[in-house]
Amino acid sequence: MDRCPTCARKFNTLKDFPIIFIARFKKLKLPEIIGSHRHEAIYTEKPLKNHYNVLLPKYILELFQSSRKDIILHKGIVYGKVPCFDEVTRYESSEDVTDIVKKAAQCRRVQNTLTALENFKEKEVFTEDLLALRGFEKFTIGKYKDVSLSIYEEERYDDMRVCRVNLNAGWGRGCMRVASISVDLAQIEYIGRVNA
Repeated sequence: MDRCPTCARKFNTLKDFPIIFIARFKKLKLPEIIGSHRHEAIYTEKPLKNHYNVLLPKYILELFQSSRKDIILHKGIVYGKVPCFDEVTRYESSEDVTDIVKKAAQCRRVQNTLTALENFKEKEVFTEDLLALRGFEKFTIGKYKDVSLSIYEEERYDDMRVCRVNLNAGWGRGCMRVASISVDLAQIEYIGRVNA
């Protein structure tokens, strides 16, 4: 059933169906390095004429030269070479967010939600009950505001649909969101239903 029997509106996502049958649920392994929030500055090894640039700290440049790597992690900051088309090597820096993502993924609210989703395996569930689980509500961990789980559709085969359970977190200045992070925690295979 891909359409509403009353108005013929097409059902595109899990949220469109009043009921879903969860055929499979699988927790996903967190990657070792989750990602980072990129800082705005672009660094260079020496000053450039007619360009605004920031010099790369000397001790970081020495780490690049001694390791011959394109990425260096130093005191929670990731420095990386930026591909460019001229002969000047440029670098960017970003904040390593791996620890805070792991902390958010392991918090009681998120773990309880994942356990509840796993308990729905091979059962029918009202979609509104599934989305009412506490992990889908926004909460705060450290400087990260608006931490929550969300669901996005991934693919579809035959009558089975696949979606991912995603952990989102962000932070900002005042009312403006500056950055956000996102990582998949689980995969759900389901069949959408209209009637139980």
